[in-house]
Amino acid sequence: MRRLAIRSALSDKVANEKLIVLNDLSIEAPRTKDMVAILNKLPLEDSKRVLMMLPQRDENIVLSLRNIPTAKVQHVASINVVELLKHDCLIMPLQTVRWLEMVFGEGVSAEEASSRIATATEDSDEEESPEIAAATEDSDEEESSEIAAAAEGSDDAASETTASEEA
Repeated sequence: MRRLAIRSALSDKVANEKLIVLNDLSIEAPRTKDMVAILNKLPLEDSKRVLMMLPQRDENIVLSLRNIPTAKVQHVASINVVELLKHDCLIMPLQTVRWLEMVFGEGVSAEEASSRIATATEDSDEEESPEIAAATEDSDEEESSEIAAAAEGSDDAASETTASEEA
């Protein structure tokens, strides 16, 4: 029941173009000013509350967001329906999308998905992993339908807002 509710909330975000997927999200130092600049570059429009979901803890991002009252950062493993519905816009890096696909699409446990993402991150530091490289080469339409299928568990077409930020 919980998985269905989360899929539904994620599907709603995708359908209403309130999901922003970034290729990479990292900043060099924990500065709120830098994070505000990043948020201002994103197509947030009239979104008041922003939820940023990360595949692993990034201290610089956590410290940069803590002074922004309308933004919250959360680890993807602690995803819940209340937070998804409470926030107007959802921002996540591509690795978080992969985690969601593994857990809600393939049925992998949260711990296993986190370890796979961590391994992929370590591998990409040495050389970009083929799975992530292939995903970044996909067109926006293919990626949005992949996310919609993982979020909904169906083949419904949905659109997604995609943004890239090179920090």
